[in-house]
Amino acid sequence: MGFLHPEHPVLDDLGWYIVDNLPTTLIDPFIDLAAKQGSELTKLALGVRAKTGDGFAAPVAASIAVGRLGCFQAGCCYGAATSVPWAVDFGDGVLRHPTQLYEAALEGIVLFLLLWILSARPRPLMAVSGLFLLGYGVLRFLVEFLRMPDAHLGYLAHGWVTMGQLLSAPMMI
Repeated sequence: MGFLHPEHPVLDDLGWYIVDNLPTTLIDPFIDLAAKQGSELTKLALGVRAKTGDGFAAPVAASIAVGRLGCFQAGCCYGAATSVPWAVDFGDGVLRHPTQLYEAALEGIVLFLLLWILSARPRPLMAVSGLFLLGYGVLRFLVEFLRMPDAHLGYLAHGWVTMGQLLSAPMMI
């Protein structure tokens, strides 16, 4: 059903057309840009002048856990073939690492707990958001060794560097 009128699903169709045809390498940067611009516009509208990154770091980590559970449910972003006892068949007849669950646990739950503990104590400004970037970058970089690279990209260098690792590297600096 469209937003303009139930019989004319123009906006819904346009939105899904853009999402379906957007190169997957651009989806995450567009989401990040939209989130950043949306938060800055909201702060401007509300007259908030303070830096708010520390307040958002732990909730973002928790939302990563929820998002990765959605990935597991959808069967996307799965891992490489494996013989570990907890391997999952995502419908292609191959037992794979459930990397979505690894990421939900590490980048979501573990990182959330670390950030929550740090945010409850006196700390320097932006320490919580700095820890989020470092923690997410390191954990995502490591889990990428067990994930399948993006099908349309493959490995970018040396037979093991993935786009996820490349995008995570700046977070660790």
